[in-house]
Amino acid sequence: MRILIGYDGSDSAEKILDDLPRAGLPPQSEALVVAVDESQGSAFIESADENQERRAGTLEESCALAAERLRGEFPGWTVDYESLAGSATLLPAQLLIDRAADWQADLIVVGAQGRSGSSKLPLGSVARQVVTEANCSVRIVRSLPPQTRPPRILIGVDGLSGSESVVRAVASRSWPAGTEAKLLSALLRAPLVTEAHPWREWYLVREAQLAAEPKLQAVGLTVSREIVEGDPKRTLLEEAERWGADSIFVGATGLHRVAQLLLGSVPTALCAQANCSVEVVRASFTGATDGFV
Repeated sequence: MRILIGYDGSDSAEKILDDLPRAGLPPQSEALVVAVDESQGSAFIESADENQERRAGTLEESCALAAERLRGEFPGWTVDYESLAGSATLLPAQLLIDRAADWQADLIVVGAQGRSGSSKLPLGSVARQVVTEANCSVRIVRSLPPQTRPPRILIGVDGLSGSESVVRAVASRSWPAGTEAKLLSALLRAPLVTEAHPWREWYLVREAQLAAEPKLQAVGLTVSREIVEGDPKRTLLEEAERWGADSIFVGATGLHRVAQLLLGSVPTALCAQANCSVEVVRASFTGATDGFV
């Protein structure tokens, strides 16, 4: 697995290093830590060459320390790092997206907020652009209090083909013993007996959950299932908080250009509002349909 980590030396970036050991990432992986700076490209920074050089040097040093920490946390990983020069027309998010495509990354990991982000905003500009425009899966990291229990994973299932991609992504990981996974489906309304096929949607998500359960159990996960009536966004957000989920996994339907304009898609809303990390799964670079609508 190839994992590109966007790193800017901020507190949010440091939380990435705390999050990764609980993300079930494969013990044999390649990681590339890419130094980015959200202040790159601003007129102020570009007019202050000396400050910019000092900032770049400090950031690269931090990036090297982050790479060293990852080598200690994941002895089987091959870890490298680099810094990329931004400009007024090539901002950090686009640098990360382009570098991930060139490197053929399977996963981009970024913090929910960058160094220059306002804590009052739900999602930083870099995280928002990466999750909507990247061609691979993206993990948006939010910090949680230190945990001693095994991880808890909340998986959004909607009965579409994209749900299979999400389950495959979770099942491909190496989770600590005792990790719990909850398959959660939310129907906007209960079936009506007056409809021609009142239980069709419920049947589809139930079959998707039943198909997913043994695949997750096969990799040692303790699995539970639930189908509820309610808005998918609100249901996943509330259950993640109630259950104490470490991360939410969903498919990527509805992102890219549409999601830049509408924060109403389930994945984008979760990335913006969840109190835990969110991983948005894209099946591949081939344009396969993913999805939690």
